[in-house]
Amino acid sequence: MLTGPPISVSESKLKNLRLANWILAGAVAVGLVSILFGLLQNRRLGLEKRQLLLQLQRAGVDLPCNSPRVGDIVPPIEASTSEGKRISLNYTGTSRYLLFFLSFNCNECVSHLPDWNEIAKRATAKNVSVLGMVTDKGVNTGAPNPNFDILTTHDPALLRAYRIEITPTVMLISEQGRIQWTHTGSLTDASTQELLNVIEGKTVEY
Repeated sequence: MLTGPPISVSESKLKNLRLANWILAGAVAVGLVSILFGLLQNRRLGLEKRQLLLQLQRAGVDLPCNSPRVGDIVPPIEASTSEGKRISLNYTGTSRYLLFFLSFNCNECVSHLPDWNEIAKRATAKNVSVLGMVTDKGVNTGAPNPNFDILTTHDPALLRAYRIEITPTVMLISEQGRIQWTHTGSLTDASTQELLNVIEGKTVEY
């Protein structure tokens, strides 16, 4: 027969409460680990999706319907440059905009900067405003400095509105906020000339 000091009701409740707290803490920890794992999986799948879309574009396969399309109307943009300058794209009918959506973690984007600088010169001569739209969380200060303003646009809602799935994406937008020309992936000589033709008014525009 076991003997010992009797356990009071309050001590028994305290032990049960401690046990319940440990169980609750364990459940919370398991839940947090599951959430973190899910976030990491979503990020990995998102990166794989972008890579697959870029491979399809390179292979000449039509991109899915959620890619930007000529004729789409896009919303205004409020963003800041790396120097803190605030820029608004309101599409009020005063200027067209040539937007380069890029990431400084994207080798193709960085390698295209010299070509984009040349396109920007031609566009600026036609009174087209040229902006780089960086999709990174922060502008890399060690990145090459292009001849046009760079805006930080890491806003998932904005990127969804512009249907930006992968970088680089180049987009020419009319004064009323309608896409006149767009291209996802590397610009070829033919696509570059096509863009310049639209900028210079040599083709039908929206």
